[in-house]
Amino acid sequence: MNTALPHFSLRESRRARHVILRAVPGLGLEVVVPPGFDRRELPRILDGKRSWIERALRRLPFDATTPDAPPALPESLDLSAVGLSYSVHVLDAPDRAKLTENAGRLLLRGGDEAGRLRALRAWVQAKAREQLAPWLRNLSRETGLTPSGLRVRNQRTRWGSCSRAGIISLNCKLLFLPRDLAEQVLVHELCHLRQMNHSTRFWALVESFRPGGRVRERGLRQAFRSLPPWIG
Repeated sequence: MNTALPHFSLRESRRARHVILRAVPGLGLEVVVPPGFDRRELPRILDGKRSWIERALRRLPFDATTPDAPPALPESLDLSAVGLSYSVHVLDAPDRAKLTENAGRLLLRGGDEAGRLRALRAWVQAKAREQLAPWLRNLSRETGLTPSGLRVRNQRTRWGSCSRAGIISLNCKLLFLPRDLAEQVLVHELCHLRQMNHSTRFWALVESFRPGGRVRERGLRQAFRSLPPWIG
């Protein structure tokens, strides 16, 4: 194989008897596999169908609604900040989308693409609260800075914030960052409990807990670009 394989979304279906390739408007290449299929075979199959795939994708009509179509679901999740990884599996079912977690596997059952996407985003937000709350508590004990509350959201442009009431808000997308960058955000917001500004005193406080924080802050400004598109 001399060139890279095309990007595709993967879906498991009990109705499939063999691998099915589809060119879907707003989604691109969709690969449907039967339960128990050895996914290590996919590169060989896709390479053998490369010409058909390229023709099918070129024939997809331009649709002004395409930018609003839901992004493809991932095949796996790597939550680097907390050292967790999951494989993602989809099963067709007549009921609404439901997600279950078991031994490093996420099973999305039922619903349409948009419903599964909502379920996966909700799971990430819940997982973020589960993981970030004790992490923030440990840092609070270390720094002696104690927030009055914690909120976890899925924000588009901010990694975190701290209100004048002492409530810290954290972005669930922090889970996808390298651990040192995610921790920088937590320490940053805790320091706002003492300095509600970005003054010299604030940065001195940040550096007292995590030297080199200003360098990591520059990395954070670029980190949104590395997030998976499906997270929103």
